Amino acid sequence: MRFVDAHCHLDQYPDPKGVASACEDAQTYTIAVTNLPGAFVETDRVARGRHFVRAAAGLHPELVARYPNAVEQLLPLIDRTKYVGEVGLDYTQADAAAKRLQRGVFERVLERCESLGGRVITVHSRRAADDVVDLVRFVEHSTIILHWFSGSQKAARRAIDVG
Repeated sequence: MRFVDAHCHLDQYPDPKGVASACEDAQTYTIAVTNLPGAFVETDRVARGRHFVRAAAGLHPELVARYPNAVEQLLPLIDRTKYVGEVGLDYTQADAAAKRLQRGVFERVLERCESLGGRVITVHSRRAADDVVDLVRFVEHSTIILHWFSGSQKAARRAIDVG
């Protein structure tokens, strides 16, 4: 039996290459998510040529307001990989304007993934489960992995019902 790590911040380890090699040696399928588009470039380089480690282009929702142009950097990177993450919504401290901004970025990411025929998307959904499920219910070609899901059982059932 092989293990899967669907959400590993490889770039945040002191020795990303060593961790990637350990994942490879253990034959653990690993999605190496990133918080900012710039981190994807190095993570992609570390993952290149490996069978079990895949780099994911991401923009963490908590960083969207701080890096308003990062979405423009992220969208072309999605063309280069089948994996996207960490993206989504985080309503732990966001005001209404920040929530709107996060939602707009997340919608653009989902649209881009769908326009490319689908991606595996690791979706951050902390205290935003209902809005996340509302948005991903329209996804037809991508695989959604819910990360940091803190919604109710009702929201979890809705998520399951929409796939």
